[in-house]
Amino acid sequence: MTSGSASSRPWRHRALLPILVGLGLVIGVISSLGAPLVPLIAREERVALGAAQWTLTANLLAGAVLTPLLGRLATGEGLRRTVLTALLVCTGGTTLCVPELGFGGLLVGRILQGASLALLPLAIAVARFAVPPEDFPRAGALVSVSGVAGIGLGYPVTSLVADLFGMRPAFATGAALSVLVLAAAWLVIPDRKGQPVGAVNWIGALGLAAAVGALLLGLTLLEQHWPWSLILGVLAVALLCWWIPSQLRSAAPLVDLRLARHSAVMRANVVVLVAGLTVYMLFTLVTQYVQAPMGGLGLSVMAAGMAVLPFSLCGLAGGRAG
Repeated sequence: MTSGSASSRPWRHRALLPILVGLGLVIGVISSLGAPLVPLIAREERVALGAAQWTLTANLLAGAVLTPLLGRLATGEGLRRTVLTALLVCTGGTTLCVPELGFGGLLVGRILQGASLALLPLAIAVARFAVPPEDFPRAGALVSVSGVAGIGLGYPVTSLVADLFGMRPAFATGAALSVLVLAAAWLVIPDRKGQPVGAVNWIGALGLAAAVGALLLGLTLLEQHWPWSLILGVLAVALLCWWIPSQLRSAAPLVDLRLARHSAVMRANVVVLVAGLTVYMLFTLVTQYVQAPMGGLGLSVMAAGMAVLPFSLCGLAGGRAG
């Protein structure tokens, strides 16, 4: 080992935890580019509010598919590479939302941003192997809470930028922060040498993506082309009926559904499902109601961002208490 690399190690070790916390903050800021901007996207892109809502829904569904896939790719020596790749995809998706590429380009960018939803558990995984075991409980909790803190910071900041300068500068702000975090992560996240990379169930990943994609497209076509919507819905159900048994039989499943037999895991999954539905409805309905000119409050994007700020602050306090 050269003296230069030896002298740089302490700096990288000291900077690792702040960078992981910064990663969580940026994930929260990027997540805040969703719900409050939906009515603004509908106006600027001249699409229906229901169509603009898919910029939020498609992002979450992409995250649901990418999170287990990236989790598998991040095992062993693949951890650093997967974190940097997910950051690169997220940065590219956020950057794609900046130029005037139409609603299709914006939707593709938001789908690519779904990779950001996998970054928080990956950041915790980095802390688990790179932070001394006695310091991990504090470090892991700090990284976990940083995502909620980022949402609390991101909603008023991105909403203010969108209110003053428009939707595209708000995405440009998120892209700039992503570039900074990507550069910092490339400098400080260490390699995990000597650890085998886990097997990836690519058939399971493609099957889950196909099922979610069919469901997404079917819901999109529900109002105007209901026969196609029905066909795609049946296809999505059929794919899921195949996917679940295939994961139960696989020696290396994409998602280990067998863990759901444990009562603690089942309770946690039910709580997360109910909480996820509640949060989705809260962010969607509150931000749209605040901005709706008829039947709502008719206020600005900034007001919509501030309306969900109490939720973020309570989530931050609850996370710290937990």
